[in-house]
Amino acid sequence: YMGANKVIPILLLANLFNAVGYFFPGLFLKGKTKTIALINCLSALLNLLLNLILVPRYGIVSSAVSSLISISAGMVFTIYYSQRNYPIPYPPGKYLQLFFILILAVFLAQFNIASTYGLLISILEKLTLLALFILSINLMGFISFKMLRLEAIRLIKRKES
Repeated sequence: YMGANKVIPILLLANLFNAVGYFFPGLFLKGKTKTIALINCLSALLNLLLNLILVPRYGIVSSAVSSLISISAGMVFTIYYSQRNYPIPYPPGKYLQLFFILILAVFLAQFNIASTYGLLISILEKLTLLALFILSINLMGFISFKMLRLEAIRLIKRKES
């Protein structure tokens, strides 16, 4: 299982990129299923070709990188065609900041500095990283602690009734 520590952060980042496409629903809302299928097929074909070229030379890590590249390409095309068909006015600078914070969080999460000190320290390290991520998205204005508190109160009231 130790060999997986090299590919997990890359695959995690690929999954984050894949999830970004869900915030651009233009193709779904306009019923452009052929375009969605074409993007997915081209992304899969790119992944297959990159795997055929890279895996024999570079091994398992190149397979994860191939997935990251093909998913990223699919994300870019999904965003482009979704915005072309059903524009949603996202502030690009703010989302670019969030994107880089996500990449930084994934990058930092792969380092387990405290692992030599035991499981508890390792968990505290990851919780600190999560807290810093939440604080940074709060400071950027994506979420507010007031909004989170109000949502928590709403959920508690709903469970009580």
